[in-house]
Amino acid sequence: TRVGHQEALLLQHLREEGLIAPRYLFVNLSVNNKQMGVMALEEHFTKELIESQNRRESVIMALDESYHWREQSGEFDDVIKNSYAYPFKPFNENDVRGSRVLSGYLREALGLLRGYSEGWIDSEDIFNMTLYGQWLAVLNLWNAGHGLAPHNLRFYYNPINRLFEPVAFDNQARTDTGKDDFHGAGFV
Repeated sequence: TRVGHQEALLLQHLREEGLIAPRYLFVNLSVNNKQMGVMALEEHFTKELIESQNRRESVIMALDESYHWREQSGEFDDVIKNSYAYPFKPFNENDVRGSRVLSGYLREALGLLRGYSEGWIDSEDIFNMTLYGQWLAVLNLWNAGHGLAPHNLRFYYNPINRLFEPVAFDNQARTDTGKDDFHGAGFV
């Protein structure tokens, strides 16, 4: 579903650029001795992902995509028209709330995101613009604009410099000469 080997290669490229990207590999799966074939195995958004890429344990945030899927199913009648107005949520929320340090990072992260969304904090004061520029350049190179869809955005809160870094997810790189995936995301 993620265009064969292209997702794995793109994620490797992002890691080589110093960006956070889950490990992604292919495994020959068997269940109860029944061969299921080759499957993609993708790392989840855990402390191991962060630590494997030389970052300090912190929170990874995302827009609460339950609103997106409820809207898609017709459950909402245009209640939230702007997907960027969806609330943010941390991954591994129970672990975060169970840790004094991580729950402190969560409060800081939510405060910064609220300040940005309400317009009283500038983007360069909460986002690592250098890393976001690199991330966008690599996604553009691979024609992987699907990773920019609001429900695919992930944000690592770096507690050292108090800036958010992009975390790659569900990019669907395209190497064909057909539809330009960035067109729908506002990039051409």
